[in-house]
Amino acid sequence: MGLSRRSGFALLTVALFGLGACSGDAGAESSASTLGVPDCNTTETVDDPSVLNGVYELNWSYEDLAEASGLPEEDVELNDGLFTLLFSDGCFNWVWEEDPEPCGGAYTVTDNRILMVATLLRDDWDCGDDLLGDEVVDAAWELSDDQLTLSNFVPIEHLDDFVNDFFAVFLGTKPLTRVGEAEGTIG
Repeated sequence: MGLSRRSGFALLTVALFGLGACSGDAGAESSASTLGVPDCNTTETVDDPSVLNGVYELNWSYEDLAEASGLPEEDVELNDGLFTLLFSDGCFNWVWEEDPEPCGGAYTVTDNRILMVATLLRDDWDCGDDLLGDEVVDAAWELSDDQLTLSNFVPIEHLDDFVNDFFAVFLGTKPLTRVGEAEGTIG
Protein backbone atom coordinates (compact mmCIF):
# COMPACT_ATOMS: atom_id res chain seq x y z
CA MET A 1 0.00 0.00 0.00
CA GLY A 2 1.49 3.32 -1.03
CA LEU A 3 1.04 6.64 0.74
CA SER A 4 0.45 9.78 -1.24
CA ARG A 5 -0.30 13.30 -0.14
CA ARG A 6 -3.83 12.99 -1.44
CA SER A 7 -4.77 9.45 -0.40
CA GLY A 8 -2.59 8.71 2.59
CA PHE A 9 -2.28 10.23 5.99
CA ALA A 10 1.23 11.35 5.31
CA LEU A 11 0.39 15.02 4.88
CA LEU A 12 1.60 16.85 7.93
CA THR A 13 2.12 20.57 7.24
CA VAL A 14 0.25 23.53 8.62
CA ALA A 15 -1.87 26.17 6.96
CA LEU A 16 -4.50 28.45 8.38
CA PHE A 17 -7.66 27.05 6.79
CA GLY A 18 -11.15 26.57 8.22
CA LEU A 19 -11.63 23.33 10.11
CA GLY A 20 -15.37 22.87 10.41
CA ALA A 21 -15.61 22.14 14.11
CA CYS A 22 -12.73 24.54 14.67
CA SER A 23 -13.76 27.41 12.45
CA GLY A 24 -16.07 29.05 14.92
CA ASP A 25 -19.20 28.13 12.97
CA ALA A 26 -21.69 27.11 15.65
CA GLY A 27 -23.55 24.78 13.32
CA ALA A 28 -20.39 22.94 12.41
CA GLU A 29 -19.40 22.66 16.07
CA SER A 30 -22.74 21.16 17.04
CA SER A 31 -22.62 18.73 14.14
CA ALA A 32 -19.06 17.71 14.93
CA SER A 33 -19.78 17.16 18.61
CA THR A 34 -22.87 15.11 17.78
CA LEU A 35 -20.77 12.82 15.61
CA GLY A 36 -18.05 12.35 18.20
CA VAL A 37 -15.44 14.81 16.95
CA PRO A 38 -14.04 16.80 19.88
CA ASP A 39 -15.34 20.36 19.99
CA CYS A 40 -12.38 22.73 19.74
CA ASN A 41 -14.04 25.22 22.06
CA THR A 42 -14.50 23.02 25.12
CA THR A 43 -12.17 21.34 27.55
CA GLU A 44 -14.70 19.05 29.22
CA THR A 45 -13.02 16.02 30.79
CA VAL A 46 -9.66 16.95 29.26
CA ASP A 47 -6.74 19.18 30.10
CA ASP A 48 -6.27 22.61 28.55
CA PRO A 49 -5.29 22.01 24.89
CA SER A 50 -3.62 25.43 24.65
CA VAL A 51 -0.52 23.95 26.32
CA LEU A 52 0.48 22.85 22.81
CA ASN A 53 -0.50 26.06 20.99
CA GLY A 54 2.06 26.96 18.36
CA VAL A 55 3.38 26.37 14.88
CA TYR A 56 5.72 23.39 14.66
CA GLU A 57 7.93 22.18 11.82
CA LEU A 58 9.51 18.89 10.94
CA ASN A 59 11.83 18.50 7.97
CA TRP A 60 12.58 15.08 6.52
CA SER A 61 15.33 14.72 3.95
CA TYR A 62 14.77 12.00 1.38
CA GLU A 63 17.65 9.97 2.81
CA ASP A 64 16.57 10.24 6.46
CA LEU A 65 12.94 9.35 5.72
CA ALA A 66 13.93 6.41 3.52
CA GLU A 67 16.21 5.03 6.24
CA ALA A 68 13.78 5.59 9.13
CA SER A 69 10.59 4.43 7.41
CA GLY A 70 11.61 1.72 4.99
CA LEU A 71 9.07 3.16 2.54
CA PRO A 72 9.36 2.39 -1.16
CA GLU A 73 11.18 5.08 -3.16
CA GLU A 74 8.01 6.58 -4.67
CA ASP A 75 6.41 6.97 -1.21
CA VAL A 76 9.52 8.62 0.22
CA GLU A 77 9.46 11.11 -2.67
CA LEU A 78 5.82 11.94 -1.87
CA ASN A 79 6.42 12.45 1.85
CA ASP A 80 9.85 14.01 2.35
CA GLY A 81 10.35 17.73 2.87
CA LEU A 82 9.01 20.33 5.25
CA PHE A 83 5.93 19.47 7.30
CA THR A 84 4.18 22.09 9.41
CA LEU A 85 1.72 21.41 12.21
CA LEU A 86 -0.39 24.07 13.91
CA PHE A 87 -2.08 23.60 17.28
CA SER A 88 -4.52 26.29 18.39
CA ASP A 89 -6.84 25.85 21.37
CA GLY A 90 -7.99 22.34 20.48
CA CYS A 91 -7.80 22.67 16.70
CA PHE A 92 -4.98 21.38 14.51
CA ASN A 93 -4.02 21.75 10.89
CA TRP A 94 -1.15 20.34 8.88
CA VAL A 95 0.08 20.81 5.33
CA TRP A 96 3.07 19.87 3.25
CA GLU A 97 5.24 22.65 1.86
CA GLU A 98 4.96 21.39 -1.72
CA ASP A 99 1.27 20.41 -1.48
CA PRO A 100 -0.44 22.88 0.84
CA GLU A 101 -3.86 21.23 0.86
CA PRO A 102 -5.28 21.24 4.39
CA CYS A 103 -5.61 18.34 6.79
CA GLY A 104 -7.21 19.63 9.94
CA GLY A 105 -9.39 18.70 12.84
CA ALA A 106 -9.64 18.80 16.60
CA TYR A 107 -7.37 17.55 19.34
CA THR A 108 -7.66 16.90 23.03
CA VAL A 109 -4.95 16.74 25.64
CA THR A 110 -5.34 14.43 28.62
CA ASP A 111 -2.38 14.21 30.99
CA ASN A 112 0.61 13.51 28.69
CA ARG A 113 -1.46 12.20 25.73
CA ILE A 114 -2.83 13.86 22.63
CA LEU A 115 -5.70 12.52 20.54
CA MET A 116 -6.18 14.04 17.08
CA VAL A 117 -9.43 13.61 15.16
CA ALA A 118 -9.92 14.59 11.50
CA THR A 119 -12.56 17.17 10.66
CA LEU A 120 -15.89 16.10 9.17
CA LEU A 121 -15.64 18.66 6.37
CA ARG A 122 -14.18 17.36 3.09
CA ASP A 123 -12.93 20.82 2.08
CA ASP A 124 -10.78 20.94 5.21
CA TRP A 125 -9.35 17.42 4.97
CA ASP A 126 -7.28 16.41 1.96
CA CYS A 127 -5.79 13.29 3.51
CA GLY A 128 -8.33 10.70 2.44
CA ASP A 129 -12.12 10.77 2.63
CA ASP A 130 -12.15 7.52 4.59
CA LEU A 131 -10.68 9.35 7.61
CA LEU A 132 -13.23 12.18 7.87
CA GLY A 133 -14.31 12.45 11.51
CA ASP A 134 -12.01 9.63 12.62
CA GLU A 135 -9.21 9.43 15.14
CA VAL A 136 -5.88 9.72 13.35
CA VAL A 137 -3.19 10.08 16.05
CA ASP A 138 -3.10 8.92 19.68
CA ALA A 139 0.32 9.53 21.24
CA ALA A 140 2.16 10.66 24.33
CA TRP A 141 3.63 14.15 24.12
CA GLU A 142 6.38 16.08 25.83
CA LEU A 143 7.21 19.73 25.26
CA SER A 144 10.69 20.83 26.28
CA ASP A 145 11.72 24.34 25.32
CA ASP A 146 10.66 24.49 21.66
CA GLN A 147 10.85 20.75 20.99
CA LEU A 148 7.61 18.73 20.84
CA THR A 149 8.25 15.00 21.05
CA LEU A 150 5.51 12.50 20.26
CA SER A 151 5.97 8.89 21.39
CA ASN A 152 4.18 5.78 22.59
CA PHE A 153 1.72 5.82 19.71
CA VAL A 154 -1.41 3.75 20.24
CA PRO A 155 -2.43 2.09 16.97
CA ILE A 156 -5.73 3.43 15.69
CA GLU A 157 -8.00 0.43 15.21
CA HIS A 158 -9.49 1.45 11.84
CA LEU A 159 -6.09 2.27 10.29
CA ASP A 160 -4.05 -0.55 8.82
CA ASP A 161 -0.68 -1.47 10.35
CA PHE A 162 1.25 0.21 7.52
CA VAL A 163 -0.39 3.60 8.15
CA ASN A 164 -0.12 3.31 11.94
CA ASP A 165 3.56 2.40 11.62
CA PHE A 166 4.18 5.25 9.19
CA PHE A 167 2.75 7.86 11.55
CA ALA A 168 4.68 6.50 14.49
CA VAL A 169 7.92 6.76 12.48
CA PHE A 170 7.08 10.05 10.73
CA LEU A 171 5.90 11.90 13.84
CA GLY A 172 7.76 9.95 16.51
CA THR A 173 11.32 9.63 15.26
CA LYS A 174 12.31 13.29 15.39
CA PRO A 175 10.94 16.12 17.53
CA LEU A 176 8.88 18.88 15.96
CA THR A 177 10.37 22.33 16.49
CA ARG A 178 8.15 25.24 17.55
CA VAL A 179 8.84 28.04 15.09
CA GLY A 180 6.05 30.42 16.03
CA GLU A 181 2.98 31.11 18.09
CA ALA A 182 -0.55 30.19 17.02
CA GLU A 183 -2.20 33.55 16.43
CA GLY A 184 -5.95 33.76 16.82
CA THR A 185 -8.07 30.78 15.87
CA ILE A 186 -7.95 28.47 12.91
CA GLY A 187 -10.53 29.24 10.28
